[in-house]
Order: sequence, then structure tokens, then C-alpha cells
Amino acid sequence: MKKHIIFWVLILGAVGLLGMILLKSYGAQLDSERMNQGVDALFMATNMPADTPAAQWPDIIRQFVAAHVQIDQTKPLNGNSGAWVETIGGMLLHVNKHSQDRPAINPATAAQLMGLMLKRAGVEARIVELFRYAPGFPSTPMVETKDADTGQWVLHDPARDVYWANPQKRERVGLETIVRDRAQNFMPCNMTTCDWALVSQTGVTPQDMMTYFVLGVAYDPTDPVMFVNNEQFSLTSPVTGTNGAAVSFCQVQANLCALRKVDY
Repeated sequence: MKKHIIFWVLILGAVGLLGMILLKSYGAQLDSERMNQGVDALFMATNMPADTPAAQWPDIIRQFVAAHVQIDQTKPLNGNSGAWVETIGGMLLHVNKHSQDRPAINPATAAQLMGLMLKRAGVEARIVELFRYAPGFPSTPMVETKDADTGQWVLHDPARDVYWANPQKRERVGLETIVRDRAQNFMPCNMTTCDWALVSQTGVTPQDMMTYFVLGVAYDPTDPVMFVNNEQFSLTSPVTGTNGAAVSFCQVQANLCALRKVDY
């Protein structure tokens, strides 16, 4: 662990002298071991005690990611080691107040980053993707974490720094529950309140956000599964796009339609 931290401290020192050009030069050499070291460095930068209860880590890590990145829908997914070292290095610079700029990443990269840090914390987690029944079948990525005591999944959105809950029942909920119950009585929450304003202030109306909770895919490493609200999302009925072509979801996403499905 000490070597890992030293490695990233050296990178930060170099960045302070030479700028991000030197960070990019490390990209070609960054392998899975270096990636793990980078995640370790981010994990240590949370400054939380090692004996922090597992139930607290999802909120801690979600808030950490949201605080040190800038969400940019136009950015591509981090697809190579160079992009990841720039993201991690930029976050560490911001954490340590060496830079006021946060690295710009897209929501899918934010979800991946939260997932990697949760794995480092020993928390079971999986990436999920929610789809709208609209031309092009737009999607938004989030993260689910599994409560070790109850076995229940809880949905988190690191791009908006919220988790999802049923305030009336005072309980957190996962993707399947929201799809099953037709997105009724569920709201985005942070550590102080539950309010749709937490979403609308990020440029997404509550009405638009709710349209995503009709089909979701949980990319579980051992059992990927699709949850679908059949009343509001048809897998096989064509939707006409802006180009005039009519295609169904399963024509566009045949690989996802081959997964195990839970219908509601």
C-alpha cells in the first residue's frame, strides 16, 4: 500500500512541474496493476478510517466521486489507460488542492469509478443501465450496492450524487423495486433530504428522469439481468427514430434481450 501511494505522489509532483503532458505519458504504461494502485490512492484520499462500517462506504464514495469530477455528457467513456490515468490524476490533484479544476468525465465513467472504489472497500456492487422507451432508446448509467445485512440492492447515481428511496417507508430501494412498483413513491435523496430538486438542478426534469425507470439492466458479474415494466416498455414494438427508421429495442440491443428477464 505504501508503494502505491508513493507512486501516485510522484505522479502528482511531476504534474505540478510539467503539467498534464507527463501524466499522459504514463498512460501507455498503465496496466491493471497501476490501475489498482490508482484506485487505492483515491480510496486513501477519502481519509476515512479503515474500520469504517461497510454500510457507510456507498454514500462516502458516491459523495467523493461527485465532489471531485465534473460530469460532461459529451465526454467519451474512458476506454484506455491514458484516459484513466488522466482522470485519477486529475481527481487527486483536486483532492489535494493542487488544482481547482475537476476532471471532466461522462456519467458512465463516474459509475465505473464508483464501482471500482466500492470493490476496493469490499462492498458488493454492480453497474446498472436504465433505458427510456423513446427513439434511440437513450440510457443513463447508475450503480447498485448490496446491503450485506439485508441482501437488498440500493440504487445510487454518482453523476447527481443521490441514492433512491421511498421516503414514506424510510427505506432505500434498488432498481428492481422501482421498476416493479412503476416508479411510484420513490425519490432521489442525499444525506440531508429527499427532493426531486436534487435531479432538476442537474438539468434533468423529474418527468424525464422517471421515464428511465421502465427498463433497467443490472450488469451483475455472475447473473446479469433485465428488469422490464411491460406496460410502459415494449421490447419488440418498433419505435420510429428521427431518420424515419422504425426499430425495436431488441433489434438494437439483441445482446441485452438475450439476458435473463424479470417482467412486471
